Amino acid sequence: MDKKALLALLAVVVCLFAGFSPAFADGPNGAITRDDVISFVDKAVDFAQANGKAKALSEFMNQSGPFVRGNLYIFAYDFKGNVLAHGGQPELVGKNLIERTDTDGKKIIRELMALAIQGSGWFRYNWEDRLTRKIGPKLGYVKKVDDTWWLGSGLYEDEMDQGLSFSVDARSALGLLISSADAQLEGVLSSLSIIAETSAAKSGDWKAIRPLLAAMAKTGASGAHFFVRPDGTYFTVEKGRQDKTLSDRPYFSDLMAGKDVTGSLVISKSTGLKSAVLGVPVKKDGRVIGALGASVFIEPLNDRLREAILLPSNQLFFAMDGLGRTALHQNRDFLFVYTSEMGSPSLEAAVKQMHASKEGTVQWDMGGLGRTCIFRKSKLNGWCYGIAELSEVKKDGEK
Repeated sequence: MDKKALLALLAVVVCLFAGFSPAFADGPNGAITRDDVISFVDKAVDFAQANGKAKALSEFMNQSGPFVRGNLYIFAYDFKGNVLAHGGQPELVGKNLIERTDTDGKKIIRELMALAIQGSGWFRYNWEDRLTRKIGPKLGYVKKVDDTWWLGSGLYEDEMDQGLSFSVDARSALGLLISSADAQLEGVLSSLSIIAETSAAKSGDWKAIRPLLAAMAKTGASGAHFFVRPDGTYFTVEKGRQDKTLSDRPYFSDLMAGKDVTGSLVISKSTGLKSAVLGVPVKKDGRVIGALGASVFIEPLNDRLREAILLPSNQLFFAMDGLGRTALHQNRDFLFVYTSEMGSPSLEAAVKQMHASKEGTVQWDMGGLGRTCIFRKSKLNGWCYGIAELSEVKKDGEK
């Protein structure tokens, strides 16, 4: 038996026996945690990759198998929205749910699929409980198996109230925040990098480039998509040639110098929306002949993260770039605000500490509330992410 076959066999054995105990024990009193759900989905992906699609889909439908445990089960879709397997509602298999909306109007499958395209992620939506047949809020986690299909699982919020609650450990939440945001940005960057290596991109001909960027735009993972020439003139999928120039953008010189752009905060010239720009240079014979880019609209990204990162009312999340400008925030009103403009000297001091370190803990006070914050920088773009806990600021003489 060769090494590859042996590893595959070991993966099967681990999935079928070692990895699937009747109950999770990671959380308090055996409660199911976010990490448990991620592990459950990871093991399903491993099983699929080790055993093949057909066998995996069959096992995901097995009501007495390891991938169906009450309301914790695996669902699988292709990237057209067709249901391939559903441990909770087998009757859905074969149906296309790409336009399925929940009671709040969210396009559930489109949102989950957009996360899967980027690799993985969390999303909150309303879905029918297979046990009670009632509609309830659910937090789902999805992951891509390969370029043809993806799968996921999740839990209902009413189950969380009965003890199956996700632990809201700040460090776990911080890790989830960074990985979820980075996965979406990195997925866009990877798609641009692939297109940049095509003969169409290297031709510098917008007519040849546009269909590739248009196909990328259909995934819904990013907003405006563009090609910019060395003189700053640019074209967007949505509006064609623009009468403005990108040569005055801070990221333009990096692209023309052959460097990737991994999240430059701008107000989009073509849409007027708050955006994080990702871009890659297009090179031909070692020379930069232009660049491809995409704007990830900040507010929808921020909303998805807020729905996925379940924090108690006394905690908030944020991310800021190297200039101290907020890229993400629990409160939309603070998006794209410089911390130096928030009127808190202690916050400014804390921001300096965060800029000087890769990770750590800082404190500041603002508006009568103290904040204790754990932070860590993203390896993708250097943004500083934090989870801050609020408390009342004690006055002099108080204990």
